Amino acid sequence: MFGEYKRLKNEFVGVFTGKALNWGGSLIRPEATGYGVVYFAEEMLKTRKETFKGKICAVSGSGNVAQYTVEKLNQLGAVVVTLSDSDGFIHDPKGITPDKLAFVLDLKNVRRGRIQEYAKKFGCEFVAGKRRGREVRRGLPLGHAERDRGKRRRHAAEERLHRHRRGREHAVDA
Repeated sequence: MFGEYKRLKNEFVGVFTGKALNWGGSLIRPEATGYGVVYFAEEMLKTRKETFKGKICAVSGSGNVAQYTVEKLNQLGAVVVTLSDSDGFIHDPKGITPDKLAFVLDLKNVRRGRIQEYAKKFGCEFVAGKRRGREVRRGLPLGHAERDRGKRRRHAAEERLHRHRRGREHAVDA
């Protein structure tokens, strides 16, 4: 997102959480973005007079944002059943408890392992090749940060526009 902002404004001014200082990041708490995801969703639930207590939640990702999202959801009484990485996703219907989350923190932040190792350790399902756990039909879906998503979307949009213009040009030439 910051890269796109720099491109549009042609300046290096601003602060985004979750990034290194040299990439426009801030010196705030590392849990801020993950907690923010939950606080926002919590406010949306309040409009329906609901809470996270007992809700099944599907979290995508397994990095910093996802880890702190799971931590806060657990604190609010939710049952988180998915995490993912680029290899696939895990579905743990018993829930990713604080002890299991501690394993994920070590797995991803220290050992730099793959989420499939969680499935092997805790005997739950791992679905290869799927990144977001959308196949899990129950639960509240909560997203995560994804690198260069904006750039990929912009390129895809530019390609669609280019194809559209080519089609129009062919129609005019015909």
